[in-house]
Amino acid sequence: GPIDRRTGTVGSTVILPSWVGLNAAEELSARLGMHVEVENDANLGALAELSFGAARGEEFVAYIRAYSGIGAGLIADGRLFRGVGGTAGEIGHVTIDENGPLCSCGARGCLETVAAEGAILELLRRTHGDDLTIHRAIELAAEGDAPCRRAIADAGHHIGVAVAILCNIFNPGMVVVGGTLAGA
Repeated sequence: GPIDRRTGTVGSTVILPSWVGLNAAEELSARLGMHVEVENDANLGALAELSFGAARGEEFVAYIRAYSGIGAGLIADGRLFRGVGGTAGEIGHVTIDENGPLCSCGARGCLETVAAEGAILELLRRTHGDDLTIHRAIELAAEGDAPCRRAIADAGHHIGVAVAILCNIFNPGMVVVGGTLAGA
């Protein structure tokens, strides 16, 4: 979840609500008896791709993590870019449909409400039941299941729109997509 880089505390009442105000690094350091750094998963994905993966040698990278949430880790001049409050790259909250579903952030039609795992599974609930997992939906889509193919294609389109916006603003030399939905 979002970490306030100035205080080191968890800052979201929606993501990890019982952790709000907790300094996760200090708490884990005390419990483990060693130094701990805490970072957003999309940022860690960006750093991993820069250090060991597809983005080695790149200076400007956008790493898109598409799964239960959708975020971007941004590399600028070869370094992680977090922005002032540490939440740069939260493309999951780019408005895709201004009249769309309510998001956990309080806005309407955020990318996560139409393209994250939960949104895809909600679309498929009527045709495939409550027990469908995102992994199975991806398998079914690969096997030709029409509703699964459509739900995943629509999600991919929405993610593509948000990434295009990000590219127009950030102008990365490379975009790397990771997370459960990357292969779909």
